[in-house]
Amino acid sequence: MQLKDLFKLSAITAALVLAGCGGDIKIDATEDAENIVVKNPEPSEPTEPTDPVVEYPAESPITKGLATRDAALSDRLGKEVYTVEGTITEEIYFHNDVVWALNGAVFIGQDSAEGTVTEGTSVLSIQAGTTVIGKSGADVLVVSRGSRIEAAGTAADPIVFTSFQDAEGTVDPADSGLWGGLVINGRAPNSKGDNVPGEANTGTYGGDIADDNSGTLRYVQVRFAGFKVDGENELNGIAFQSVGSATTVEYIQVHNNSDDGVEFFGGTVNAKYVVLTGNQDDSMDWTQGWTGKVQHVYIKQNNEGGDHGFEGDGSGSADSTPNSMPQIANITFLGGTGEKSNGMDIRKGSQGAFYNFAFKATNDNACLDIDDADALGYAADGSLDIQYSFLECANNYAEAKADGFDATAIQTWFEGTDTDMNRTGAAQLVNYMPAPSSPLLGTGLNVANEVDSFFDEVNYVGAFDGENDWTLGWTYGIHNTVSQCPSGTVEVASVDGSTLTCAISGTVKGEVTLSPGAHYQLSGAVFVGDDTATEGYTSADAGVLNIEPGVTVFGQSGADYLVVSRGSQINAVGTAQAPVVMTSYSDVIGTVAADDSGLWGGLIINGQAPNSKGANVPGEANTGTYGGDIADDNSGALKYLQVKFAGFKVDGENELNGIAFQSVGSATEVDYIQVHNNSDDGVEFFGGSVNVKHLVLTGNQDDSLDWTQGWTGKVQHVLIKQNDVGGDHAFEGDGSGSADSTPNSMPTIANVTYIGSAVAAKSNGMDIRKGSQGHFYNFVFDAKSENSCLDIDDADAKSYALDGSLSLQTSAIDCVKPFAGEGEVEAWFNMPGNNEQVSGIMVDEATFVPASTGTVTATDMSTVDAFFDATDYIGGVRDASDEWWKGWTAGL
Repeated sequence: MQLKDLFKLSAITAALVLAGCGGDIKIDATEDAENIVVKNPEPSEPTEPTDPVVEYPAESPITKGLATRDAALSDRLGKEVYTVEGTITEEIYFHNDVVWALNGAVFIGQDSAEGTVTEGTSVLSIQAGTTVIGKSGADVLVVSRGSRIEAAGTAADPIVFTSFQDAEGTVDPADSGLWGGLVINGRAPNSKGDNVPGEANTGTYGGDIADDNSGTLRYVQVRFAGFKVDGENELNGIAFQSVGSATTVEYIQVHNNSDDGVEFFGGTVNAKYVVLTGNQDDSMDWTQGWTGKVQHVYIKQNNEGGDHGFEGDGSGSADSTPNSMPQIANITFLGGTGEKSNGMDIRKGSQGAFYNFAFKATNDNACLDIDDADALGYAADGSLDIQYSFLECANNYAEAKADGFDATAIQTWFEGTDTDMNRTGAAQLVNYMPAPSSPLLGTGLNVANEVDSFFDEVNYVGAFDGENDWTLGWTYGIHNTVSQCPSGTVEVASVDGSTLTCAISGTVKGEVTLSPGAHYQLSGAVFVGDDTATEGYTSADAGVLNIEPGVTVFGQSGADYLVVSRGSQINAVGTAQAPVVMTSYSDVIGTVAADDSGLWGGLIINGQAPNSKGANVPGEANTGTYGGDIADDNSGALKYLQVKFAGFKVDGENELNGIAFQSVGSATEVDYIQVHNNSDDGVEFFGGSVNVKHLVLTGNQDDSLDWTQGWTGKVQHVLIKQNDVGGDHAFEGDGSGSADSTPNSMPTIANVTYIGSAVAAKSNGMDIRKGSQGHFYNFVFDAKSENSCLDIDDADAKSYALDGSLSLQTSAIDCVKPFAGEGEVEAWFNMPGNNEQVSGIMVDEATFVPASTGTVTATDMSTVDAFFDATDYIGGVRDASDEWWKGWTAGL
């Protein structure tokens, strides 16, 4: 909202309050907000309150007499609705305190083919958060040549073009074609000429102004459009008709259009951050010599329809110039099961260059097709090119059918040269985001450096980098869209009285995906897959559980916990903005207490990596079997995950950890995880070789990080904060217990900040036991209790401390009681390694930054092992600006 309008509304609000007290109020709201005056005449006898006259901005169509209030629609929508129609030749402003309804074809400006603004042109400015509706297929918004649309929404308040049914809340999720769409006519070149009639009488386009400016579309949605005008003409969601390169297009979505999502008819316009979902024909179409650039595109077809993800036509003749030659980068395409669903079809001699495409499709239609001899010729000479792209399709390639070309020409185009770096295989996507182990990550072409400065710098294939979800907040139909429980779950009574709740029980087989829009309830011990390492089971008995960003999974009691069996996988991959949460029933309904713990079971992952106990070790509390000889076993991915209020005490001997990594292998990806208020250990490693980065352990009642049975993994960037209710060791590390039991535990852990409790009876730092080895770097301990900061319990471990296979280096401690024992631990700490006792470390609990680390010089961990990030600091964070733990964690 413009600032002057805020002042106007403030004045109106004041008037309403005073009017309720009796008396006459006059609002004098001039165009200049500083001159708004609320005039109070001399007191008179009280009168009945009257509704003040609402004044709108001077540029409003209401103020200018260009809009009519629709009383019926206003009543039905519960908000003021104003209708606009015809050709508007004045500058106007759609403000967001009313809904704007199109009546028929509404033209912004008269057609101006000249290179300068002429009489009859217009500018339509649209405020963030505004809704524009069409009531029927005849309702379409057309921006004429020489005029502009300035639709600048925000991520929090996108501008929405949609149907009346959508605004009323009666739209069906599968609906499309309920109104016309948005058409922008420009004066940039195309291959058809300077004055080309638009489809379905949508004006005229064309010219020779390559950098023509038709305005701005930013954070804009177009939904349920694309009415079929006649047998030949069906409107696109957004038609860019010879639109020029000075036009700004970024963060746009077209959803459920009955024709193409977006189509480029010639022109030079560029676009970034484009979402095309559920469109019934082509998602992105080009023709007539479009030469623009596009980056970051997410396409998802639905199962009701959908043709090509991309349909690209050239000019159709060597004599028609310019020919189509777009440059497009960083695409994620997810095909549907519709009869026509397929990836990309190049036709009519189009050229182009495509980089970092990721296609995933399951039906029988080809992901890649090139229709005609001209386009196949361009594929052969390199002016139609695809590089650094990835296919995971049931049918990757169509057969080339043009005369003179081998049937495998399209396959040769994609796979032909090593320098193109194109690949096929499993993309490892969780919904549309690449899992941490995805081959799409780190393998893309940096198109900003290698192709054109228009493009953003990237190093990944597809539209997403695996961490940042640029669709969040402003899109429709992608997030929180589950309307029924997914396959593998059963609907149960809503946990909070309103949110769809789906129960998971028994053994999950095949692939099950938990999407946002519902809460998911664990009913008893839920196993992902049967144990495929046990005789009698095969890979067909395995399961894959995908948990998408923003999903909450909860347990109601200590009997509810989640177990991933050997040979199966969990992909719980959230984002910094939308972490995956595993928690208790009371947390979901908002009755959990800040210090609660042990309210449900926890998460257990069983792998096939080595441990010192054997190949078939029973897990604690009947949590399955673990062990094997596959060091690089892959149990899936955990990323941006919270596990809260878990750790139920099953019996006197068994209490579940927040996350138990039981012989989990090194191919499993674990990054950005938190365990909060667990009644037993936060995380415990029972053998295995799994590695972890960015680990937050808060308020756990036993050990924060525990290892045993020969764990040999690596960990970096750890924050540990004990509370005053409980908490034992920050680290409890056990070896195999015998020289005859191999492997022995030997983890490498770096960059840790530990904040102990002064109250909890057992709070202490690190206790090494049962002959564990290991190497520890860049630790910061701020311990406040009278328990020892560092302890080595047994003779074997003490001998390893002397021979260097148990080491602590470049670390600082500030402890009431620094060392246990009779001098051995202190001598170990003081061995060459640049450790230091520092008085006044005083870690700031708001930033995890210590006030002092003395003279300790950090170890650059990238020189120790390639797994580690480079470091020139000790502790879990670099400084106060290093906030990797913020936004996705709980209790901090």
